[in-house]
Amino acid sequence: MTSAEPPERLCGTPPDYLILDDLDEGILVIGEDHGAVRANPAFYRMIGDPMGKSGEIFRAIPGLVERLHAAPGERIPEFECRVRAADGRERRCLCSGRRGPSGECWVLRFREPPDRTKDYEAIVEHTGTATILIEGDGIISMANTEFERLSGYARTGIVGIKRLTDFVASGEERERIVGYHTLRRRVPGAAPKNYSFTFTDRSGNLHAIEATIGLIPGTARSVMSLLDVTGRRQAEQALQESEERLNLALSAANDGLVDWDVRSGEIFYSSRSFTMLGYEPDAFAPTIPTILALVHPEDRGHVEAMLDELVTGRRDRCEMEFRIRSASEKWVYILDRLRVVGYDESGRPIRVVGTHTDITERKEAERELLIRKRAIESSFAAIAVADLDGRLTYANRALLAMGGFTDPCEVIGKHLSEPWTDPEKAERILRTLKEQGRCTGELVGRRVDGEEFIAHVTANIVTDDSGTPVCIMATAVDITRERRMKEALRESEESYRTLAESAPDIIFLVDLEGNVLYVNGAGGRLLGTDPESLRGENIRDLFPSAVTERWFAMLRTAAEAPGRVLTDETLLPRNGGGTWLETRLIPIAGRDGTVRHLLGISRDATARREAEEQLRFQARVLSQVEDAVIAADTEGRITYMNPAAERFHGVSSSEALGRPCRELFTCEWLSPSDEEEVRTSLSSSGTWRGVVLLRKPDGEAIFVDETISSLNDDEGRVTGTLCSLRDVTARRRAELELRIKDMAIASSLDAISLTGLDGRIIYVNRASLSIHGWEREEEIVGQPASVLWADPEEVDRVMEVFRRDGAWSGEVTGRRRDGSTFPMQLALSIVTDESGRALCAMGSGIDITRRREAERELRIRDMAIATSSSAFTIAGLDGCLTYVNQALLAMWGYASPSEVIGRPVTGLWDDREEAAAALRTLLETGRYTGERVARRQDGTTFHVMFSGTW
Repeated sequence: MTSAEPPERLCGTPPDYLILDDLDEGILVIGEDHGAVRANPAFYRMIGDPMGKSGEIFRAIPGLVERLHAAPGERIPEFECRVRAADGRERRCLCSGRRGPSGECWVLRFREPPDRTKDYEAIVEHTGTATILIEGDGIISMANTEFERLSGYARTGIVGIKRLTDFVASGEERERIVGYHTLRRRVPGAAPKNYSFTFTDRSGNLHAIEATIGLIPGTARSVMSLLDVTGRRQAEQALQESEERLNLALSAANDGLVDWDVRSGEIFYSSRSFTMLGYEPDAFAPTIPTILALVHPEDRGHVEAMLDELVTGRRDRCEMEFRIRSASEKWVYILDRLRVVGYDESGRPIRVVGTHTDITERKEAERELLIRKRAIESSFAAIAVADLDGRLTYANRALLAMGGFTDPCEVIGKHLSEPWTDPEKAERILRTLKEQGRCTGELVGRRVDGEEFIAHVTANIVTDDSGTPVCIMATAVDITRERRMKEALRESEESYRTLAESAPDIIFLVDLEGNVLYVNGAGGRLLGTDPESLRGENIRDLFPSAVTERWFAMLRTAAEAPGRVLTDETLLPRNGGGTWLETRLIPIAGRDGTVRHLLGISRDATARREAEEQLRFQARVLSQVEDAVIAADTEGRITYMNPAAERFHGVSSSEALGRPCRELFTCEWLSPSDEEEVRTSLSSSGTWRGVVLLRKPDGEAIFVDETISSLNDDEGRVTGTLCSLRDVTARRRAELELRIKDMAIASSLDAISLTGLDGRIIYVNRASLSIHGWEREEEIVGQPASVLWADPEEVDRVMEVFRRDGAWSGEVTGRRRDGSTFPMQLALSIVTDESGRALCAMGSGIDITRRREAERELRIRDMAIATSSSAFTIAGLDGCLTYVNQALLAMWGYASPSEVIGRPVTGLWDDREEAAAALRTLLETGRYTGERVARRQDGTTFHVMFSGTW
């Protein structure tokens, strides 16, 4: 580079250039060789060399030579440059130039740039965001108050000192921003104007910044606006996390989301809202009518009312449970929680959101829990639940009853050990419970009224699925009665032993081998020995073989049939005829059910046997009588029944003797005066006879012909009554049945006639007279049956079959009295007696003139439907086809009715859902008409007008 000499030293400088010295702007003349030709004093002052001694002009203006080389023509547009002074400081200048008049040099003009710092500061200060001015070297040359607040530095500690990169948190971001800065100065439009980075302030706090940056035209400066979006980012992050938590919560809770736009009627269902009902997501468009159609009919009204209250503003939220039909046609329990979240200007709800929750398992669990609760509550065992400290939290009714309490509040909160009379024993049981998790024992308790009771107590520690103890559950059974019964049994054994010793009957105990284990004093007296000496003896050694053989047979039978009481009467041979013993053997089984001993009771029955023998003689006489004979004492207790009476009442004599007559039957008088008549007759003549209604215990009522006689002793005193009974129910019923049948035949709507074996009419009912045009029965009785027929040849054919088969039925032509004829449905049969002998013939017929006309009309209609050009179908109430005409087969492309009969009628339509809806409308209203798209068998479709009714 050529040094520029001071003006006085420049040789050959044109005089014109001397006028440049007086200019305030710096002027530099550059020759063709790019050497300095002339520089005025103002230029030298500008570069910090007022005397012009430096000579390093081009070194002071970096890049000047390159600008001259790149100049496109005669002019160099004004550009900003930096002029470096001798002391190293730089100053901004605006430089422009043009070629000299001779074209052999460049004249460059340098001037100070206008001072717009104050303008920039005013603009930057009021931008509303943190704003800085960045020089080409990255130094911040201006910062507003918002940037001070953001960075934490005073303006004096920023301007001219800090670079933007000093506030960038990470090296990676610093490298990216420096790259943007460099690219913006090379290719201004290529670098992004907006970007984000993390800003670190003086205290080390991090801020999320969204920056907007741009070059100031004609300068190397950039202005940057920094927006602190940390709060917004945190809010967005919180919102995102909240949404994620909501989605996770809904997913974890298995809930569906609902969003209802009330004004448009559109409803958003989340995927779970569909899948919980078994549908694929978006399987149908959720609308209020669609949803209500799926709701159970019993719940639909409640759901509709709650939704109406939401949309009309009567409530702002609701929670309701209802059943809804799933895709598998099963009912699913749903819990809806809905809330109004949007209103219009007038305050009307316009948006409702909420959740769907499938609570079917909860409902089933509640039902199971309710069943278990009811089972516990109704248990006969006393059940209590306590916390792990032993304090009662629940007591069922049985426990309250056991302690004499009436209200659960009387025991809730009390300790498990309180009701017992021995607290120490109760504490020991509780310690065992804590150590082993289970315990059992017997405790004596005291009721509210002070009465003591004995209970068998079982307690368990209840744990959850992880084995952690949850509570204590105890059950108690009152065994007071059992213990008292044992004590009473012991006392009873002693009492019975005393009673057995003093009893007049022989009481003994033997084993199955016949060895005597015990015998009372009466047994010793029978055998004439001390009862104690009989113990260990065998009955074979005490009684004759004929007697012991019978008894050993009874022992074997008793061993094979536990629980059966055996009775036998045995004659012990003695002088004077012997003694009759009535013996009852009662098997005694051990705990395993095996019979090892038998208790025997023997009674002297000799006198009774003799009396019975006398009675048997009398009974043999009465047993020949066919009428039922019953004797009763003055209190009405049965003292005798003959076999006919046993059959009559269905009980044996042994069962009836001693029982009141009213237990076997009650007598009802047919006339109110009968009872008084009986008393009068018995007191006067001692005998009465008449028909009464007898009612048995099972409710059966029979008519009997009864004869009542008084029984008197030798002194004439009444000792009882003797009744002779004969069942006349069948006779009275036959008479009644005959009257009923006569009345039924006479009033029957069918024409009924009876004909003797000679073929002449012996009876006709009113319907027969009417149908054949006769007025009185006597006008036709005695005439041949042929007068009722129109065709004699038809009569012969029918009678031939009738005589051969004994019956005939079919249609014939009847004749009226006036000679007119009519079609008749006739049935003929033979009436026989009990031996099967023919008595007469019976005919039953009806006039079928109207039926013939209806059948003819039906055939005409059937033919009209079958040949109609319109398609006709008939379907059952289940929607399945039962009839189709030919037109339908042709229209739908089928060859035979069998191809469609039995199939759903909805299968004929293209849209099955529309068809099902139409079928429901038809079933609900009884009629449906509309245009539908039908589908043929080959899959093609066509439009039809459909009309249905039922």
